[in-house]
Amino acid sequence: MNKHHLRYLTIFLTLVTAIFANQPPHLIGINLSGAENGSRGATYGSDYIYPSATDFGYYKSRGLELVRLPFKWEHMQPTLYGALNSAELARLDATIDLAEKHGMLVIPDLHNYGRYDGNIVGTTAVPRSAFADFWSRLAAHLENRDCIWGLGIMNEPHDMGSYTWLDSAQDAVDAIRSVNTRHAIIIPGNSWSSGAKWLTASSSLINIIDPEDNLVFEAHQYLGKDSDGVYSLSYEGEGGTPTIGVDRLTNFVDWCNSNNVRGLIGEIGVPDNDPRWITALDNTIAYLDANNISVTYWLGGHKFNSLNALSIDLSPQHKERPQMTDSIGNYAQDIGTNYWPRFYWYKDAIATVPGQASSYYSFQSSSPAATVTLTPYDTTRKYGSRSTRFNFTIPSGGGYGGGGYYISDGINLADSFNRDHHMIMWIRGSYGSALKIKMVAMNNTTSAAVSTSTYQTYDLGGDWQRISIPLSDFIDADFDGNSEVHTIKFDCYPRNGNNYTFRFDDLIFDAPYTNQAPTITLDSPSAGNVYAGQDITLSATASDDGTIDYVEFLADGQAVGYATAAPYEYTISFDDVGTSNLTAIAFDNYGEPTRSAVTTVNILPGYGPELVPNGGFEEGDTWDGNHTIVSAESVSGSYSLRHDTGSYDAGRKRISTGITAGKTYKVEGWIKADATLSGPVRIYVKWQTASNQTISQGTLNSHYVYPGADWTLISTDSAGAPPGAAKLYIFLKGDNRTGGYAYFDDISVKEKL
Repeated sequence: MNKHHLRYLTIFLTLVTAIFANQPPHLIGINLSGAENGSRGATYGSDYIYPSATDFGYYKSRGLELVRLPFKWEHMQPTLYGALNSAELARLDATIDLAEKHGMLVIPDLHNYGRYDGNIVGTTAVPRSAFADFWSRLAAHLENRDCIWGLGIMNEPHDMGSYTWLDSAQDAVDAIRSVNTRHAIIIPGNSWSSGAKWLTASSSLINIIDPEDNLVFEAHQYLGKDSDGVYSLSYEGEGGTPTIGVDRLTNFVDWCNSNNVRGLIGEIGVPDNDPRWITALDNTIAYLDANNISVTYWLGGHKFNSLNALSIDLSPQHKERPQMTDSIGNYAQDIGTNYWPRFYWYKDAIATVPGQASSYYSFQSSSPAATVTLTPYDTTRKYGSRSTRFNFTIPSGGGYGGGGYYISDGINLADSFNRDHHMIMWIRGSYGSALKIKMVAMNNTTSAAVSTSTYQTYDLGGDWQRISIPLSDFIDADFDGNSEVHTIKFDCYPRNGNNYTFRFDDLIFDAPYTNQAPTITLDSPSAGNVYAGQDITLSATASDDGTIDYVEFLADGQAVGYATAAPYEYTISFDDVGTSNLTAIAFDNYGEPTRSAVTTVNILPGYGPELVPNGGFEEGDTWDGNHTIVSAESVSGSYSLRHDTGSYDAGRKRISTGITAGKTYKVEGWIKADATLSGPVRIYVKWQTASNQTISQGTLNSHYVYPGADWTLISTDSAGAPPGAAKLYIFLKGDNRTGGYAYFDDISVKEKL
């Protein structure tokens, strides 16, 4: 078992334990920033924005399961004590839907620093009752959302003066619990939630009372000189050391452990300008992981943060950040998906290609006798506002011509190749025209072109058409898709001296558009009753027009396990009685998810320990009666009890420990009968007093096993001990027996809890 598999097993054991103890699991995740930006009256889309499916897709592809989602109070509730803004609430709901679709958990984070319109919570301008009112409204709205990991009641309260943060937080907890008892409540520390200052600024928060006992305490910690996440100086100037994060967070972690409470590091981040910061980050994450402290890294969210030094979004060249590859990604669940963000090579015009480097330009080339003109801003288009046009005349007899686009820094398309993505674009050409598409990779050290792959000639037919070319078609002996690609070139045909025109538009690398979403049904368990403490197999049937990558199983919206091959099964058990909503998500080989319908199960009380000593006959002969312990037949294990000739009683066992009058018991056993028996076989029970006086007796479940029957289970879970009962006497009987054998195995008595 490698370290990733061991880590995955550890995480999901934690998930199973935590989910059914009404506790959020210990996870690592990401802050998807954007919705907390903008002042009052800001314009959505330009001043602030919620994360997109691309954001969720990338982080899901790296195995992260938890998203801290910052948003702004003033956007969500423009007037204190007023209704929540319907448009803003719809945006939040849609984002939570995205998280649920991707099988991820969410922390809605009120990102307001203990203030509203700049006024401190607790002042006359913003009474604590207003803060409580807000959370009573939002918590009620979110009550039925399964994918909420916890409610983040405030980001980084600070400089609260005499308006004690503990009292404000307690009011929010009380308000939430009046409408929502299912979700954890996340309590941030005072003084910017500083982990380093936790003991002096925030230790009193342990006095917050939650009737559901479901709190998580949140600290933030940056590793620079001022712990503010700015990192304006060098590593030395910021006072960086390999253990600086561990040193600053030890007090918080020790406080959580000594008080037996759960912890979250809601924000931590380092720049990518010095590899020593990555070492310090990794040491910190390893320490938190070892202490079961959840982490959401700051930051992600491509709209506003792609150029931030702390960001772990893909770079404009589709390269992963070292914070992800060398630290954060190593602590994720590592279950993998084929999600991967699309990359735009050309859209509308060069200058508007999202995130492109400045050294991105068009080129054309031809033999001396040929004429090729490339127009990158042609207004004839299929998609958007512009396309690229080639006008060419190439003579016969060895001439050539073509052109394309070049990016000096190169684009990392390795993950697109590895995830079976396609090159997709709109093309249009004169009748009779054709093209060959070339992809040129670069040497990562010298930037020299090292390999070129050519896709076969594609015939054009006069009208716009969308083509989708598997990237695997570009793979050959010289081009493996792992080097960075810097050129896409089109060689124009035919070469006969005539004039032709060819256009292309909206060139992207993405999962193919022909992909169909998978189908999935959760086959078992069926809706109804299950029992606490018993193993339950979740089983699903999934199919796809391609292949199923894996199936993820969820209980109450939280992932509990996965299966990578049919039959898609995962075994769990429930610790507590109640109800649970079970679902499964199928992910196909392009990362497209489909969620099954919900199956609701009632979790009934389980059973106590086994009361029958040696009921499986694996410990030798400890039973009375006329029998032999044999290995020729058994239900489980290696042995069973065989009824020998000469007596009706094959075996007898008096249970004198664990029997209590008024309690209900599950009593069961297995019987097999040879065809030569002349009469039936049964299990007979007597309820007796402490002095062995029989109170009541009878055949278990009134069930007889007749000659020729294979192994048959006789069972009841409603055997009630009558008044005065202190013992249960079990008889294994073969009636009217004249020949052959009967066998008994796995005799069991357990109290129903």
